[in-house]
Amino acid sequence: MDGKAGPLAGMVVSIKDAICVKDEPVTCGSKILEDFVSIYDATVVRRLRNADAIIIGKNNMDEFAMGSSTENSAYGV
Repeated sequence: MDGKAGPLAGMVVSIKDAICVKDEPVTCGSKILEDFVSIYDATVVRRLRNADAIIIGKNNMDEFAMGSSTENSAYGV
């Protein structure tokens, strides 16, 4: 490393629950996957980390991304 901060240094982001974040649950808004924990980072997550973005959590979503308002999430709106 050259000691320089990445282009997204300090930017706070959250990740939709359909995207894998290593060692975090990935439920896709479904109870079927409630015990699944990702063993790798998705490419977008790896790129965000490499650019020094700060990932603060995961976002709820409609089950398997079948909607846009979380009304169909197994975990509620």
